[in-house]
Amino acid sequence: MRKSTLLLCACAVPASIAAVGPRIGELRGSLGVEASWQSGDIAGAAISDIADLNLLGPDYAGEPGQLDIRGASFEDAYEQPAVGVKAELSYGLTNDIEVFGSVGWSQASGRAVVIGDVIPSSTLERLPLTATFGDLNTVSLEAGARYYIWQDFIRPFVGASVGADFVDQVNVALSAPDAGILIEELRFIQSSTIFSAGVEAGVAFGDGVNVSGSLSVGAKYLSALDGDATDLDSYGIGSITEGESRIVYPVKGSLSLRF
Repeated sequence: MRKSTLLLCACAVPASIAAVGPRIGELRGSLGVEASWQSGDIAGAAISDIADLNLLGPDYAGEPGQLDIRGASFEDAYEQPAVGVKAELSYGLTNDIEVFGSVGWSQASGRAVVIGDVIPSSTLERLPLTATFGDLNTVSLEAGARYYIWQDFIRPFVGASVGADFVDQVNVALSAPDAGILIEELRFIQSSTIFSAGVEAGVAFGDGVNVSGSLSVGAKYLSALDGDATDLDSYGIGSITEGESRIVYPVKGSLSLRF
């Protein structure tokens, strides 16, 4: 009877040790890749009366006109998804709960989008105005916690985090070939520090010894970027830089190593 009891205990220990995920009092480091889909508006709408369209380009010099800006979304202005990398350090409070801190970098490639029209007074023709956005580069810091379900080689988890994103300055170029307009390097977003808060759900997997992996999906709130109207105010459309908060939907895959 004593031998049977010892044998059962010996068999139970490896299963407990091999469970993937946090262990009480242990540190884990991870490196992941992330793809994020963004929603929300990056440019607002505005209408500006221009006394002399020569301010924009020579083709309609001396003639009044109007800029009719319809705005643009992040989906319009940037390639989807944004891609990045993230490094994380986590600590097991229990065998089911961990706290973590992470640092990440991501980039969304800017693209050209028709944001409105140039309207000369003489013809009232709508000449398409295109904005080409610079890349959106972000460094992020986050802190949060996760709760893992079960004790096995595959463990679902849920988590939440808060943090800050540090976004580089973004410039924009305006062009309207039909009106002879090309204006480059206009300031649009100034270097910004914004607040983030997110939730995630995923699954961790592996042998639970040293290396494991995870896949997760989430939703993250980002506060509004700081617009820079310095240049666009000259054309009466500085207000379009007043962005709004947005929601980002990240998908992440990572590998973790126990220390």
